[in-house]
Amino acid sequence: MAKNQKITKPRSAEKKPQSGSVSEFDKLLRFIVNFRGRFALAFICGEDHRQRDGVLASLADLLKEKQVDLRHIDLTFQEATDLLATLKQECRHTEDAAVVVTAVEPSLNSNFLASLNVQRDLISKQIKCPILFWVSTFALTLFAREAPDFYDFRQTVFNFSSPRTHEAAGPAERSAQSSVPFESILTSSPDRTDDLLRQLEKYQKDEATLGPREQLAYAELLEEIGRSYRHQRHRTEAIPYLQKALAIYTGTRDKARHAVVLEALGDIYYYSGNQPKAKESFDAALSLYRGIGNRSGEANVLESLGDVKGAQSDFVQAEKFYRQALPIHREIGDRLGEANALQSLGDVKKAQADYPEAEKLYRQALPIHLEIGNRVGEANALRSLGTVKGAQSDYPEAEKLYHQALPIHCEVGDRLGEANALQSLGDVKRMQSDYAQAEKFYQQALPIHREIGDRVGEANALQSLGEVKRMQDDYDQAEKFYQQALPIHREIGDRVGEANALQSLGEVKRMQDDYDQAEKLYQQALAIHREIGNRLGEANALRSLGDVKRGQARYEEAEELLLKSMGIFTTIDDGHSQGTTLLSLANLYRATGSKQKAESAARRARDLLKSSPKLLERADRFIRELS
Repeated sequence: MAKNQKITKPRSAEKKPQSGSVSEFDKLLRFIVNFRGRFALAFICGEDHRQRDGVLASLADLLKEKQVDLRHIDLTFQEATDLLATLKQECRHTEDAAVVVTAVEPSLNSNFLASLNVQRDLISKQIKCPILFWVSTFALTLFAREAPDFYDFRQTVFNFSSPRTHEAAGPAERSAQSSVPFESILTSSPDRTDDLLRQLEKYQKDEATLGPREQLAYAELLEEIGRSYRHQRHRTEAIPYLQKALAIYTGTRDKARHAVVLEALGDIYYYSGNQPKAKESFDAALSLYRGIGNRSGEANVLESLGDVKGAQSDFVQAEKFYRQALPIHREIGDRLGEANALQSLGDVKKAQADYPEAEKLYRQALPIHLEIGNRVGEANALRSLGTVKGAQSDYPEAEKLYHQALPIHCEVGDRLGEANALQSLGDVKRMQSDYAQAEKFYQQALPIHREIGDRVGEANALQSLGEVKRMQDDYDQAEKFYQQALPIHREIGDRVGEANALQSLGEVKRMQDDYDQAEKLYQQALAIHREIGNRLGEANALRSLGDVKRGQARYEEAEELLLKSMGIFTTIDDGHSQGTTLLSLANLYRATGSKQKAESAARRARDLLKSSPKLLERADRFIRELS
């Protein structure tokens, strides 16, 4: 059994960590204090043992001032065959303690890593203090690749790696058994990518003479470059590297890596809006995972296929995939996967405007996140519940839920979640026509998205600011924001975002009675939605084109377009959009003197819009005016 050590400061260690690590050190200190008395998992990535000893000694001194005892499990001379037993033995009476585990590398064999996936939930229930693993980049890779369920349980990764520890290794120095350094996820930057590309040149020079081991290492490096681009949101650049890695893995017996790369490609296609290609990649990955009996991979890809169908507004098929994934997660004891599948099912019901069922599913996911200590999942579930309440026009409850989620994201250092919560608060204020407060929240979210390099979030915040200005009839400012969002969507390959920005620009032009320009923009958006199979977007674009034709008094063309959009909304079971389209048709029929058809359309709209008080009032007013 590992020996429980008291951390003492070596003579060479300074009271504070070296400059460059200060921000990470402060985050680490705050993390431990925030999670005192409850389970939390984090990794600290660093290669320099002297730096490690200095950081831990400084950390121990500062924590002592806060009445927190930093325990140290050093596995240098002891292989940990059972992590749970080791932690239970060494972590008794740790309500005011934190535990750091070092020298875990010798224990990272396949049996130990596999056991972590199984023991994950037990560890979270029985250990009531923060657990931190100080690991090398190599070890972090093994955790991520071979113990993905355990690794996904982490709250965060603290990076104390020095750039000098990542020198390029030539083909002969890379072992076929070694895994790809995972630091690209921690420090995905143009400089890091350049380093990887320099490594790649060495392989490319000797490509024709590489043996099987070097070929595999070459594929791992290609895969890592693809992931580096992907985490920088440069998805288009990632694709050729992953495809090249895929070609190499296809020629080997490594079906597991083959499946992982296919899944990564599927993710890129999905987030780029290319749903047919995403489905093709996920289908191939699913077949491989099933062939090798990887139940976790199978469940995750089934969820990804559900996401694809959801993006295509095929919610019936999306639900089928999520319901296939859910029992697999339960069968293998993957509580996090179970919660995520419930969350996805809630998203489907929310998209179908079945808000009571959506709320029910989110409320099933929430206690699981609480049970396993997944604070990020807890916050996301609260935000989802807030979105449901907002859609039901229960704005005070929506705002309350968003305000519950926001401090959790801040507490765990989840900057993306923090920005998204601020964005949600902006949305709820916008829905209440409190445009000044909405703009304030969006303006708080925008710099966070920019700070963390979240180009998607940046574009969405700009889009939201455009919506606020459009609602205030400030069309010039609205257009400026949309025009800032559009090139970002194009740059990162976000086809859905590009189409939505074009659609919004079309709305501005329509409100300015520039029908020709509005029609041109709507037609561009329509083409993209059709190309990527986004049925909801296609229907919205058709409805907007119908409104343009109505504004031009071209009523026959308008009716044809509105009825086409109505047919799609009916097919995808979007009752809310059916109601708003019927209101457009009612206005069209009134303009053409068809009073009976106008009233019929308005009454049908009223039945579909009962959960939207403002639109319901609009339908009632229309019916009264006809009478």
